[in-house]
This record gives sequence, structure tokens and C-alpha cells, in this order.
Amino acid sequence: MKELIELHKSNNFIEVIKLAPKYFDTHFKDILFLNLLGTSHFSIGEYDKSINFFIKALNINKNDINILSNLGSAYYQKNEHLKSKEYFKNVISIDPNNFYALNMIGNSLFVEKNIDESILYLNKSIEINPKNSDAFNTLGLIFELKKDYKKAKEMWNNSLDTNPSNFNAKNNLGSLSLKRNDTDTALLYFNEALKINPHFTEAYSNIGTTFIKIGYYQKAFENFKKALDLNFNHLNSLINLSNILRYIKLENFNNDYIERLINKILDTKTYSKPKYIAPFAIQLIKNNKLFINIEKNIETMDINNVFQDLSKISILIKLFRLCPLPDLRVESLLKKLRHKTIIHLDQIDNVEINLFVLESISINFFITEYLIPITDEENTHLNLLSNKVSNDIQNNSPSLNKIILVISLYQRLTNLSWHKKIISNPTIQLLIKLHIDDYYLEQKIKSDINSFSSIINETSNKVKDQYEINPYPRWQTIVLSNNQKSLDEFLIEKNLNFKIFKKINFDSPKVLVAGCGTGQHTLSVQSSYLNADITCIDLSTSSIAYAKRKILEYNLPNIKFFHCDILNLEKFPYFDYDLIESSGVIHHMESPNIGLKLLVSKLKQGGFLKLGLYSRIARQSVINFRDSFSNSFDDLSSHQIKRIRQSLIEKKLDKFSNLFFWSDFYSLSEFRDLLLHAKEHQYSCIDIKNLLSEEKLEFIGFELSNTSIYRKFIDLYGEDSKCDLLKWHEFEKNNNNIFAGMYQFWCQKT
Repeated sequence: MKELIELHKSNNFIEVIKLAPKYFDTHFKDILFLNLLGTSHFSIGEYDKSINFFIKALNINKNDINILSNLGSAYYQKNEHLKSKEYFKNVISIDPNNFYALNMIGNSLFVEKNIDESILYLNKSIEINPKNSDAFNTLGLIFELKKDYKKAKEMWNNSLDTNPSNFNAKNNLGSLSLKRNDTDTALLYFNEALKINPHFTEAYSNIGTTFIKIGYYQKAFENFKKALDLNFNHLNSLINLSNILRYIKLENFNNDYIERLINKILDTKTYSKPKYIAPFAIQLIKNNKLFINIEKNIETMDINNVFQDLSKISILIKLFRLCPLPDLRVESLLKKLRHKTIIHLDQIDNVEINLFVLESISINFFITEYLIPITDEENTHLNLLSNKVSNDIQNNSPSLNKIILVISLYQRLTNLSWHKKIISNPTIQLLIKLHIDDYYLEQKIKSDINSFSSIINETSNKVKDQYEINPYPRWQTIVLSNNQKSLDEFLIEKNLNFKIFKKINFDSPKVLVAGCGTGQHTLSVQSSYLNADITCIDLSTSSIAYAKRKILEYNLPNIKFFHCDILNLEKFPYFDYDLIESSGVIHHMESPNIGLKLLVSKLKQGGFLKLGLYSRIARQSVINFRDSFSNSFDDLSSHQIKRIRQSLIEKKLDKFSNLFFWSDFYSLSEFRDLLLHAKEHQYSCIDIKNLLSEEKLEFIGFELSNTSIYRKFIDLYGEDSKCDLLKWHEFEKNNNNIFAGMYQFWCQKT
């Protein structure tokens, strides 16, 4: 036992756990031994295992205050606050002056947003122990929640006065500095917290977040990795990592670790959008020996062996089910795999793993909207299979699911006369949902959409028709942030140069999403702003129906949708918005200037406008394409879109080559939106300056997903130039891909 005690004292918790089994037989009824094991598991984030040992100890002595407190702490870490409070109240029943228990109950009440009762428990704790540093720390969090940042800072300083080693208070002061964009001070506090507690997961994670803010992604990754080395379940680290993987160089890290990390992110759904992970993951996949072997030998390999080997590339299978994979090598393999599957269908054993892999591949073809052309040979087999299903569907033969899955590699099941007959089939329920249930739900939603005035503008109708056929983007899943902020807090964190107007409701803003598309933007708005009252408009009823279906899926109330053209906003009965977001919309209008004027008319004095516009410099390859293929824009059937895309791939002309790296290149609707849009305008920073000047809008900053761009700009021109669009124009000319997505920027009606 002495060696365990010494290891525990030196914080060597993993060794304690490793050596513990040899003491089980002799110490299984020893409270000290059980507590050592419980606290060791607790210290490395294994709370369920710690609880198991604490409960065994409690069964020996139900009134052991130390064990009761440890159980309360473990349940607190699991966010099971009712159980946590129960154990700490047991402590108080034995020892009414136990300030730690009072403090922890106060903490749980704070987490549960029971602020007033929380303050009572915390103040009582401080009365008993005026040097209760932890209680001061939580009071700081409460005042921060109340937006009394001065008082919050005072409480955290009180916490440190009573205990200079309170690393949580140091961390919170760092977080407050980070909120105010004082990154140097934030890093100072976080590092001081780590000097006190080198095993402080939260501080490493916060340092990573700070490095993201200032554009140092490799350093951010290193600190998130340190956090995850301490606790591989640390959600903030996993979420932040998923958002920056696209900016990380793979060669700097161990492949096995990266594979484990990506699998963890995908399994715990800690990504915001899976397409952010896909480019990074593809690098890993293409270095996988199994992938290389399949790629090289697929023509000669047994089809079952192909499926079995694919099943072992877990990241690939998971991504198949989530998003398009932006890589021509992966696409080529999918094309060959689909062909081999339908040609050798009879050779595929009907085993579960094969069906799962087949279903995953099928989902990916559905997501990409069957962008890969079908050969004549495949079409012949497809017709035969479809007829077979039509004849055999009543018999529900064992091979039926397999055949339906193969057919779904080539087309939506709703295109087939027999699709309604398979609705009750439980073994392919996900496929049925995607192909059939979602389709009919959207049709029902479409019939109930509130339409506001008719759309009469010719360009508006062309754009509408495009999105009725090809809603953009067709997406499967995102993970929403639960860290909503008041509008002013959000703007401060984005480092925007805004002015405060009393008319603006920052705490419950009225928001208009002008051009909501398929709902991704709406969900982003909803998860960003606290208590937002959101109204959405769009030209396309298909897009609105898709958006409303996803809103229902995510169970989000109080979002209003209207079928409406921005050109009809003059007659729109709703007005005086605190914030209008219109990303990727007005540059598709006949006259963006008119569209902007109408948006501004609905904005409060002092209100905010977030716009997304195409960059002329960044989209030069798109402009080259549109110039070369302008004669193809009249006939835009699915067949024609696929033909145009295939010709691009085959020609591989240098002036179009970077298009292959755009994620939008890999699904039909997104490809059309990227290259074949009914109407498109491009801008420069100078154009934006002139556009905003006409409407008396003040430019208050870009919103950049890649913050390293902002860092480079500041290093070159200084912080005072961040709103100088002439400087940004000069910067973009020398860095022509920095606005490849589009300009995302904020302005204010002053």
C-alpha cells in the first residue's frame, strides 16, 4: 500500500491504477485503498470508474464525509447535479459547517441557473470560511453571467488573495481577458494556472483557443493535444480541434494518434461541420495501406474482400455517411467500386458488415446527388435489378435489401414506382428515411409555407427555379454550439469596431436571415445569439422546406419562415431588425445595390448587417470557367451538369485545376451553385467600400474563419488598419486566395 500512497501523492495516478490489482484480494474492504483508486480514476477523468470505487467505500461506512464529498464531486464532473447535491447535502447533515459541501451545492445551483439560491449557499460558505477561495471563484462566474465584469474580476482577485494557488481563478481571469480580445494577458493567466497545476486540462484547452484567435493553428493543436492527453473526452478541445483540422499539416503528427483523434471526433459528434474534417481526414485515408491496396487492385480483388477491407478503414466509412469527400482519387475509387458492385452483385455475401459498408457507400452517393455518370453497362444491370425488385418485393426475399441498396447507389428510390412498398422494411430504415420519408415530409411542408407576395423579377425567378431543383447545400448533419452569447458579447469576441446604440436590443435581438437557403445559416444564427427572435426568408420553397425539416429534426422552436423575394421587402410587414444576415445572396440579384438598399431599410438605426459577397480575385478560376462554358448555361439538366463536370475532370486544364480542391465540386447542387449559377456578381474590397458608402453603412470588420489571415494582415499594416478596405484590397492582391469562400463582413447603420 505504501507504494500506492507515494505514487498518489506524486500525482502518478495511472501507475496507481496499474499496480492496484495486486492489492484487490487483501484490501477490497479497505476504505483508504478504495478511495485511492477512486480519486486516481477521478483525476484522469474516468468518473464512472471513480464512482464505482467510492460507492464500495461508502458501503463500508455510510457516514464517511470524505467519501460522500468525493462522490458529490464525481457526479458534479459528470454534470449529474441532482445526485451531486444529494451527496453534499448528506455531508451537511453530518457537518453543517462544512464549507466545501456548501460551496459545491452553490456550484451545482449555479450550473442549473438557480442563481439566487446559489449565491445564498456560496455566501454562507464564505461566512464559515472567509478564505474560501473557491466560493469567491464561483461568485465571479455569477457576476460574469450578469455581465458585471468589474465585479467578476473583483471576485476572482479576492479568490487569489485568499489562495494565490487557485488555478481556476487564474483561468477565469484569462477567459475574461480573452473575451475582451486581450490575448497577451489571457495567455499570461492560463500559463500561470498551469504553473500551479500542470495537469489542468481546461487551461491547455484555453491556450489552444487563444492561439486560434491569433491565427497560430499548429500551436493551438499542440495545446489541445496536451488537454486531450490528460482527458481524451474533453469536449471543448475536441470541438475546437475539429474546426481547425483543415489548417493543420498532417506530417507534424503521429498518424495513429490522428486516426484515433478523428474517430473520436466523429463518434462523439464534436465537429461543427463534417466537411471541415474531410480534407484533413482524406490525407490520412490516402496513406492507409488498405486504401492504397484497394485502389491499386480493385479490378482483380474479390468483391467481398474489397468490402471487408473497406470496413476496416473506419474514418472513411463514417465520412461516407456524413458528407461529400473532396478528392478525385476517392471519387475514382467510388466510381470503380459502384461498377464492381453491380456487376458482381451475386458474389456479395449477405452479411451484416457488408450491408453496413454498402449502405454507407449508398448514403454518400445520395449526398453527392449521383454526380458520377453511369455507364451503359451499369444502366443495363440497373434496369434488370429494378424489375427484379418490382417482381419480388411482395416475397421479401433475403437478397431484397442488398438489391435495394445497390439500386440506391445510382438513383433516389422515389424515382421508382415500387418505392412506397418498402417503407415498412426495418433493416434499411435509414435509407428509407433519406430517400422517402424526408422527401414526403418536405412536400408536406412546402404546401404549408407562408408565401409573401409573388416573385415577378426575371432574375429572381431564374434563381428561384435553380434552387427549386437544386436546393443548396444539401447537408446531413452539423453540431450546434451551446455557447450562445448576447449580440454585444458576440461582436466583441469577433473583434469588430462597433458603436453602441440604445435602440439596439443586444440581449434578445430581432434577427432577419435574408436568403436562408436550406437552414445551415439559420441554425448557425440560432446557436450564436442568446434569445434571438429569428425570421427567415428565401426565394425557393424547396430550400425553405428543407430548412424547416432540419429545424424540426433539431427541435428548435420559434423560427419563422416566409417565401419572399428581397425585392418585396418594402411590403414585408416586419421591420426594425437589430441584425440582418445575408450571406451569399445579394450577389445573385440583378441589382445587388437595390437589394442592399432594401435590407438597410429594414434595419434599426445602429443595427448590424452581416454580408457575404464573392471575391473577384479569389474566384478567378470560376470566372474563367464561366467565360469558357457560358454557352452551357441554358440547358442545365442533371445530365448536362454531370457532363460539364466530367469534361472538366478529363481536360484537367491548369486554369481550372484549383476547382478540384473546392468541396462544392463534389455534389451536384453545390457544383451548380459554384460554377453554373443563373446570376453572379463578383466584388473587390474597393467595390465593397463604395457599396457601403452609398447606403451610409460603416464597415466594422471581416469575419474570418482562418484567423491566420487576420494575423498576417495586422503584422503588415497594424491593428488600426483592420477596417481599412483599401489596405485589405492591397493585401488581397498579394494573397489572392484569402477570400476563397467569399467576403464575410460586418457593417453598421450609423
